[in-house]
Amino acid sequence: MSQPLYVCSDTAAGGLRQAAICEARFDTLRARLDEDEKQLVRLDGETRHLVRSLSALTKAMWAAALSIFGVLLGFVIWYIQHLV
Repeated sequence: MSQPLYVCSDTAAGGLRQAAICEARFDTLRARLDEDEKQLVRLDGETRHLVRSLSALTKAMWAAALSIFGVLLGFVIWYIQHLV
């Protein structure tokens, strides 16, 4: 799919014809770069969304772990009180 890169200038062999070929290649490259830039912007948005989702999930996991710890601590205190 990739084409060999040539030095593009008016002084290259072929003069104006070579310049027209180079301009067409540059237009193709500009179009590809624009498309890649749009894709990068989209991926950036998706990445930010995933980071926010993971942050919320991490907070929920901490809340669940602390709740379980609190219940277990309460059970140990209750059990010690009922031994006496």
